[in-house]
Amino acid sequence: DIFEGFNSALQHCCYVRWNYQKNVCNIILPQGFLRNSEQEYLTMAFAPLTDRKDIIKTEACIINRNGMDKDGVIVLPLKEEDANIIVDRFKKDWELANEVGAQLMFAPELLGSSKSESGDGYYNDMIMEVSQKMDYTSSRIPDVTMLPSYWHKNRNWVTLVDRDGGIIGRQEKHIPFVNIRKGFMEALDEMDEWTTILVHIPGMHRIAVMICAEFLAMEPKGLKQFVCGELAATLIIVPSYSHGERDFMNLLMSLKGYGTTVVWGNCCGAVKGEEKAMVDVVLQGCLRLKFLETNANATIPVIK
Repeated sequence: DIFEGFNSALQHCCYVRWNYQKNVCNIILPQGFLRNSEQEYLTMAFAPLTDRKDIIKTEACIINRNGMDKDGVIVLPLKEEDANIIVDRFKKDWELANEVGAQLMFAPELLGSSKSESGDGYYNDMIMEVSQKMDYTSSRIPDVTMLPSYWHKNRNWVTLVDRDGGIIGRQEKHIPFVNIRKGFMEALDEMDEWTTILVHIPGMHRIAVMICAEFLAMEPKGLKQFVCGELAATLIIVPSYSHGERDFMNLLMSLKGYGTTVVWGNCCGAVKGEEKAMVDVVLQGCLRLKFLETNANATIPVIK
């Protein structure tokens, strides 16, 4: 195991040195998540959703951070037509994830909308609709789906849902993207308390979700020690909408000592040039795989 301190000597519990940025929501999945007791891999699917480079629109604004006014940008809602296209594509990719036997599925940042988030607060309509079409006796429906992140009213979050569409949690993005060269930042509201969702798959993984720039801020904000050391996350999923990959690659190898696997998925439309979907997988900090297909899936070793 990779716990630090005396957590490594504890069973069925752990301690965290609390502060306002260290609230933890533990979600423990049922033992039945494993296909069988001999399963050696966790299978994950990634849905890039679009290769359009004009789908995300922003607008300049002024935001207040630490008592100072700063240049910011808000992310505008997707046009209704685009939101419908994204939802239809996500449904098809979810069915494809079922075909390849994926247990987890995720998508890029910023491509969520009120349509993809539609529901009663307990169930997500989009996933509930497609799951009801599946034959549970013959299908391997994704057990956890991470919807594309939704930027709404100065917040940016990823909703996690189960195989029936039940909402099991929402991971907020707490740290905004900052463009130092152009002098502006993502206009996220400051939160008094931060909550980190940790999904436990017994006998397999402890999974954290870090949205794009928040992953890049692991080092300066002390999140690497918290997420990888204190919480001992064995798998970090990073949904992104980023114009490049170099900063992500520079950080990945620094997690080698923690034994943490990182899966970073980027939107096709965000990537400069002619490159397509970008999925980078660093397994135990020592192996990197890149998928450039329209749809990508990866098998990830089970941590036992």
